[in-house]
Amino acid sequence: MTTSGTDGNGTDGNGQDSGSRKTGRPFITGIGAAVALTAGGVLQATLLQIPLLVWALLFVLILAGVLVERNPDIAAGLIKWCAMHAATVVRRAVGKLGSIPTSGFRQASALMRALRPRVAYLLVFLIGGILAAMVSPRLTTLAGPADQTPCPRPQELRAVTASENVAAFQREADAYAAQMDGKRCRAVHITVFALSSLQEIASAFDTGWVSPSQASRETVVVPFVGPQPDIWIADSLAEAEYVRNRNPADVTLDDLGPIGTSPLVFAVPVNFETRVRGNLPHNAATWRGLIDAARRANLDVARPDPDLSSVGLLATADLYRHDPNAPDDNAPDDPKARQDIEQKVASIGTPQSSVDDLLCSLRPRSEPGVAVLVTEQALIRYNRGDPLSDTCSSLVTKPQTLYKPLYPDEARSLDYRFTQVTWNGQADPVRDRLITGFQQWLGDGRLRSQGYRDVDGQLARPSLPTLQRDVALRRFDASEIVHVISDYPSARAHISVALVIDLSGSMNKPVAQQGSRLDRARDLALQALELLGQYDLAGLWTFPASRSAGDTRAKLDGPVAPIDNQQKEKIKIQLSALGNRGGGHSPLYDVIGNVTAQIGGKDNPAVLVFTDGDNSIERGASAADLIDRLRTMTTKPRVIIFAIGGSECESEDVAALTRADIGVECRPTTSGNENQLINPNQLMSSVFNELRKGGPVP
Repeated sequence: MTTSGTDGNGTDGNGQDSGSRKTGRPFITGIGAAVALTAGGVLQATLLQIPLLVWALLFVLILAGVLVERNPDIAAGLIKWCAMHAATVVRRAVGKLGSIPTSGFRQASALMRALRPRVAYLLVFLIGGILAAMVSPRLTTLAGPADQTPCPRPQELRAVTASENVAAFQREADAYAAQMDGKRCRAVHITVFALSSLQEIASAFDTGWVSPSQASRETVVVPFVGPQPDIWIADSLAEAEYVRNRNPADVTLDDLGPIGTSPLVFAVPVNFETRVRGNLPHNAATWRGLIDAARRANLDVARPDPDLSSVGLLATADLYRHDPNAPDDNAPDDPKARQDIEQKVASIGTPQSSVDDLLCSLRPRSEPGVAVLVTEQALIRYNRGDPLSDTCSSLVTKPQTLYKPLYPDEARSLDYRFTQVTWNGQADPVRDRLITGFQQWLGDGRLRSQGYRDVDGQLARPSLPTLQRDVALRRFDASEIVHVISDYPSARAHISVALVIDLSGSMNKPVAQQGSRLDRARDLALQALELLGQYDLAGLWTFPASRSAGDTRAKLDGPVAPIDNQQKEKIKIQLSALGNRGGGHSPLYDVIGNVTAQIGGKDNPAVLVFTDGDNSIERGASAADLIDRLRTMTTKPRVIIFAIGGSECESEDVAALTRADIGVECRPTTSGNENQLINPNQLMSSVFNELRKGGPVP
């Protein structure tokens, strides 16, 4: 006998197996539960913001309870469906071992029937939960974030520091910005850029970060100073106070505290350490004792240029303080002692505009033969083979010769100060909060991994065995900055410079990145001007003096005079106002001869000619005429021709001048082609180091 709706074979009136229908129904219901759960997950992610796991557990529990309570057949069918498939899997797995007794399946079936409500509850929970966990995150991702509004632009912050600090501070700025990010939108972006000269930074703050020498240019050029910073990381509190004491207008400078330290060291090649220590008088490791000991060991001594590097300026302040010729510790330094120092800390014939430039020049050498005054942090990077700067062409490898730091008695440390810069009308609480957060991030000892010491002068652990762990933390004073800026120009050798600029028609030719050839010449002349001090003399000449094709004269735009601040600004304005005079003639050799005659009687004279062309004028002086004229001069000025166009040094006449042993040299200003500029700081620093040493420039 059969029940209504089924025949004797277990099929319903439509010929469909009832067990199959009951078995499939709970499976379909389970899938429906998973789909409903997934939809609920998408809903909560986009609207309610309830954690997905909490939503999933609540939903599955409620759904499973309702299904089991209202339809017990679901439990039976689900149990049977799972048992059948489980049995199939088991048979396949153990088929080679023989069949499983039928009595075992009957016992398992009885047990499942007894537990079917609970098992069904658990199975629905597991199947629905697993499917929801697999599918819901994908659908939630497709549905998009909760907030569909566009992200606002991140707060842009700009930080200025010395060039040797840029890479380390930029890495930490990126790390700070990353941890500040929200779930979807970036909160801040920080760009770190370089200005290494304290005088340049002070002048920029004085003028609102706009160079007055750029004001009158008619062509679009790269800014001389750069964007206005929100942060200034000075190398020392003394420098920050020096700038604040100048009371720059339209800006507020707030000291937020130190973020790290690094002592100044006297570094020697490792194979020279024993000889240098053996030459120290009474084993007294003073700055001047170390300099003399290094020279007796046949080492040259070099430091970054104080005019172009704040580290060089601070190192010079330390050198001037420790003067064995002073009658007592409180007496001011003897000017002759300072001059003696400047003669001993000689140029090594390489660009030294920054710490990295100086160390870059040493890295390729197998036997450097040079002792250097640098920071401990810079030396750590050098010995590790870290990149030194964007302008360093040396391969990023460990140097062939490592350097050993020696720690002079009473040497000062750089205490890097974090200064918040607020320009008038730019105050903003969000910006202020991000700046303060960045200072706290840096000041938390994070810079120790970059070779810096922490704010208390402690090294990272473990540290290199060549480093001296316990170094007294001594800071510079702002008064020392004032004194060294005043004393350094009188201590070094004085020079008299004629700046001669070609204004012929070809100088209007455009070049990549810097407007025109005239703009390039102007920037080089400006860089030369920055390297002159109040005890130096300088004048400005331009040629041709007029558009007349036969005019062989040079126009004296700025008379030769001491380069105090007023005279320097006057020449800067004259340079910015220069315009092309047109015409195709260039009386180069006449002009060089006339200018050398005017400046030849000055102390240590030099003529710097910025031109892109050969001598091109009818009935003018030839190269042979100029050679004869220079040979007859009692005091021959050094003449340096800066090739603005790229190939002037290769011309036959210029080559003849440089071979004549009359103190004429030609320096290219590009590398490879006209559009690859040599760094102006490096180029002019190298030239001026040699000019102050005296003798012909090599």
